Amino acid sequence: MAYRRWITITTYFPIDFGSGDSGEIISPLYNNLLNSVDHYFIIGAQSQGAVLIKQYGLEAIPMGYMVFGGDTAVAAMGRALPLPPSRGEVAACYALAAQYLGMRFVYLEAGSGAREPIPPETIRAVRRVLEIPLIVGGGIRSPE
Repeated sequence: MAYRRWITITTYFPIDFGSGDSGEIISPLYNNLLNSVDHYFIIGAQSQGAVLIKQYGLEAIPMGYMVFGGDTAVAAMGRALPLPPSRGEVAACYALAAQYLGMRFVYLEAGSGAREPIPPETIRAVRRVLEIPLIVGGGIRSPE
């Protein structure tokens, strides 16, 4: 029986989709770093990965990816203009734009090793405007 597994398309490392004999259906999360100042992370990397997705007959799942706070590796590597964690209305505008651009998910990223997670008020502000699933990560140190 086949099952669905998501992977994230990045361009930092090569991607091996395997032989296809495992019965897995791999659906890459096709990230657009919406607040990058480098067009490579908005469309360049995606255009390079598109050929592989087509070649392997995968269903790409477009995801709007937003980075908060500036002192993380993801902000530096992605050349992001970090969103202020306490400005939920700004994040909500980006998230709504992602939805209107056809993204099927929005990911709010505080960054690995972030001192603080994204504030609950900011998450609520984004959730209120979205009709697509929201994923939040980074800076989370407890279930609360």
